[in-house]
Amino acid sequence: DKTWSSETAKLLGAHIGAADAVKLADYEINTDDPLDGFLKEVEKTDGDIVMAGHDDFLRRAASKMVMGSEKKDVVVFKPVNGTCVCLDKQKDGGWAIAWTVRQEHLAG
Repeated sequence: DKTWSSETAKLLGAHIGAADAVKLADYEINTDDPLDGFLKEVEKTDGDIVMAGHDDFLRRAASKMVMGSEKKDVVVFKPVNGTCVCLDKQKDGGWAIAWTVRQEHLAG
């Protein structure tokens, strides 16, 4: 429900040819909101998910998915500049970080 998150998702969706797949979450994604809605959405899909949202929420979600605990940081998002993290589902059902990139890594 954040304007910049929605705009980011729409721009990215259009850029990767998935504009019709962009939707707003039906759960809150603010700093301290529960992860349950997002984690259920991830588990029920067979495809890829790209999420734009609040950095603290995304940090906790990545930590929970990779480490099993939202309190063990596995990635640091840099506010304002943007950070992308790709998580891959493993054969055992767990998750691993495939790659990360920050906006300043792309600057010439």
